[in-house]
Amino acid sequence: RRCFLLGHVSSWGALDRWFYPPRLDVAQLIRHVRSNRCVPLEAQKAFGLFAEDLEDVPLSFWARLITAWAVQTHVHSHEVLQKDIERHPVSSSTLRPPIFIVGLPRTGTTLLHHLLALDPDSQCLRAYELMRCTRSVEGWP
Repeated sequence: RRCFLLGHVSSWGALDRWFYPPRLDVAQLIRHVRSNRCVPLEAQKAFGLFAEDLEDVPLSFWARLITAWAVQTHVHSHEVLQKDIERHPVSSSTLRPPIFIVGLPRTGTTLLHHLLALDPDSQCLRAYELMRCTRSVEGWP
């Protein structure tokens, strides 16, 4: 894993700036995103706009940590999605449009969701699939 929070230490006198750099190493983040073949060009362009804004903002240590982690996680999600597509290609059959169940509490939406989930020809998203749209492909056939 690359560390985007810390720069290179040229001398021990720069140790304090090494542990608490004033800015995030945006150039290294950009190289990381662009070097990954799984990140589509549109996402790279969007990240470029995001990175331009990061260059001018002095972030706290925690903000730099969270930003670097979020970028690494986003790139990893693209990698997992690409592996998933390669291992399980989407068939050429047409997909039916999704059904969204929306309603006020206590109006039967959960019952309807459970009834639709019983149909073997349909697929319902689970809570963890809504929270993290890609899944790990380790251990899949």
